[in-house]
Amino acid sequence: MPPERIYGLGTGPNVEVLKQLQKRPEHQGLRLDFVEDRLATLKNVIKEPELDGWNLYLGPKGSNFSSN
Repeated sequence: MPPERIYGLGTGPNVEVLKQLQKRPEHQGLRLDFVEDRLATLKNVIKEPELDGWNLYLGPKGSNFSSN
């Protein structure tokens, strides 16, 4: 994937970045993916009706999964 298509820390507040990304003309009609390692962030995205068209994924992080 080209680096210019990956957004990470420092890009801005996640909810606002997702809203900006989905408004881009090249993203119209597409279902976009958001991978996040913080459950709280995903819950904030879920609360935004404007972001209903995103595929949301909880990425691996030690605190998200038990060690058993």
